[in-house]
This record gives sequence, C-alpha cells and structure tokens, in this order.
Amino acid sequence: QCEDYCNGNWSNSNPTTPPPTHSKSPTRTPTTKSPSYFHAQKKCSNDAQVLSTVEALDEMEEITYTVSNSPYTLAVLAEGGAAGPGGSVVSEGQAYGLLAAALSLADMDSTDPLFGDVMDKFWGYYNGWKRMCKNSKPYSTCQPTKHCSGYPCLPAWMHSGDLTIVRGTGAAPDGDVDAIVAMIIGIKVLEGLDSLTQEGQDRVDEIKEWADNSCTSFMDYNTVLSSSGNHRLVKLGSCWGGWDSNGNNPSYHAPGHYRVMRDFQASLALNSGGRPSSYDWDMLIDTSYKFLSIAQCPSGYGSGLVPNWALVQESADGSILEARSGSFSGSGTPQYEFGAEASRTMWRVAFDAVAYPYEAANQAIPFLEPLNTQLVQGYSP
Repeated sequence: QCEDYCNGNWSNSNPTTPPPTHSKSPTRTPTTKSPSYFHAQKKCSNDAQVLSTVEALDEMEEITYTVSNSPYTLAVLAEGGAAGPGGSVVSEGQAYGLLAAALSLADMDSTDPLFGDVMDKFWGYYNGWKRMCKNSKPYSTCQPTKHCSGYPCLPAWMHSGDLTIVRGTGAAPDGDVDAIVAMIIGIKVLEGLDSLTQEGQDRVDEIKEWADNSCTSFMDYNTVLSSSGNHRLVKLGSCWGGWDSNGNNPSYHAPGHYRVMRDFQASLALNSGGRPSSYDWDMLIDTSYKFLSIAQCPSGYGSGLVPNWALVQESADGSILEARSGSFSGSGTPQYEFGAEASRTMWRVAFDAVAYPYEAANQAIPFLEPLNTQLVQGYSP
C-alpha cells in the first residue's frame, strides 16, 4: 500500500478485506545510527534522507533545555516567527518534543537498551508540558473550568525558556492536539509493560487522567459550535479565532488526532461527567474536512495547496460552509501563501490517513491526492 500511494495509485481506498495485522520491525542495534529496517525498506525516494524515530528524537537535543532534574523536566526552545528572537517555549514546540518521544516509544521494543532513555525523555517533556499548564493558572487562558487538578489543561501558548514566566496568554490548538495525542500514545505503550515499576504505573495513571481531561478541555475551549448547531469548528485558540472574521488556520485542523481523542475517551468506559460524546468528535472531524475542502486551491495552478490563513462562514440556512472574503493573517506569515503554517496541513491529514486508513479514506484521500500530485510535479532534487 505504501508503494501504491507513493506511485499515485489510490485505487485501493475502499478495500473490502479487513486490515492486515502488522508485525513489529526488528529491534534496532543501539550502537548504530542507521534507520530501522522498516524505514530503510519503505522509504519513497532512494535519495531521501530517512531518520528512524529515535534519530528524529535525537535531533531535538539541540533545542532541548533541562529545566530541572527533580523531577526531570525538559523544555523545547523556539526561535523565530511568533516566538520572537529565541529563548522562549511555545506549546507547539513543546508538543513536538513530547510527540517525538511518544512515537519513538511506540517504535521500540521494551527490551531495547535505549528504551529507558527514551522513556525518561517522554517523562521529561510531559513534565515540561504540565509545568506550562500549572504556570498558566494565574493568567487568562479562557478556560473557566480548570479540569486538570485545578489547573488549565491547555497551557498558555508561550513561556520563558525556564518555564517560570508566561509570555503569551490563551491556548493554541495545534500544540494542544499534538501533546494530547502524544500522551495517549505513551499511555498505550507503557500501561501494558510487565517491567513497569509501581512509580511508573502511577505516572501512567496520572497522564491518563491528564489526557482525558485535556480532551474535554480541548472540545470545550478550542472549538466553537455554529449558530445552526450543524458544525463545530476548531478555533485559533481558547481565546481567539473561529467563524467569520475571527479567522482560521487550515493547519490547525487535525481530524486524525480528533479520532484518537474520541476513541481514547470512549475506551475509558467512564461516566460521561461532562465529557464530549463521540457525536461531538465526529462533528468536529466532519467540519474540519469541509473547511479544508473550501480552503484547498481548485484545479490548475496551485491545485491541492492551502493558504496559511483563511476565513470561513456558515451558509444562511446552516447546511454548508462557505469561504468568506477578507484579509486575515498571523505569526508573520501572509494569508495567501502555502508557507510555514499551511505546510503542516499535509502532516495533519496524512496522520489521519495512516492512523485510520479505512474510516478516513473517503475524506483524507480526496484532499491528499491533488496535493501529492502537485508536490511530485514540483519536485526538484
């Protein structure tokens, strides 16, 4: 399937046979830096540099700062764009660190000599995220109910490098979804380990509760229901963005992440307790794909691409979404450009296609196919 997709063959988008059972790739040799067997065999281009998940995690070292050793707390330093000249921590970057560690854990066997080191990094990035949430409490985060042990589950979007000073108020959903999904992946890897100590199990239980409450907070504060009640749109953050002139960003829409959050909360088999329903998550997913379809450039020049920023409104009868004219931009990127913001949209939708290939096929593939064609035609070594 990977080779078919890379070669532009999408005919298997609606298979009638059940999904195959995938076996784990062989355990890597910890003394080398070579990519894992799976990545080495399945990469789409022979001249592309392909990193294993652990190698990608190692690349984070250059921008990772150790805030504390007790408890072990890591922060990912950001530079440029909305983060300024450097030395700040933005929720987007911190979430990348947490997600890189979680994906590495998921790609490793627990007997791998590097597993313990990667697990420590996962704890470290998570502790950094939790500290950002705790530091955000005295400030306006537009989260009236602080679901996470009396703290906002979604941190203010920018902090100082040592995580002591809040520099930007309000949560940002792009970082929030990556961090929440990273927690869920880490939980699924660690909760079944026979070798996990009681202290480790207590940590997993804490993260599970934090992730559950974070999912609820995300739905409550990072999304907004339309006036008709037919659509639920992800905002630019807990304090801003949304319908009409409030503005939106195609790369913030993460339908695959929403499916993970939906299924994670459903798997807990707990009383609703104010949690969003599967219907709420499915409406959010459906609205995201409707929005992405509107934002995507039609056939011709730029086909398949999306802009950094876009405006959207609901039709008068509330049945469909429509593009809204007007100017809107942020983070130092222009509106009508496939730039630093917009390029992340590929990752968001590709994640959905990989994580939920059968459920997402009819929505993800029509979006990805023209984009893939555009990238192939424009590729230059």
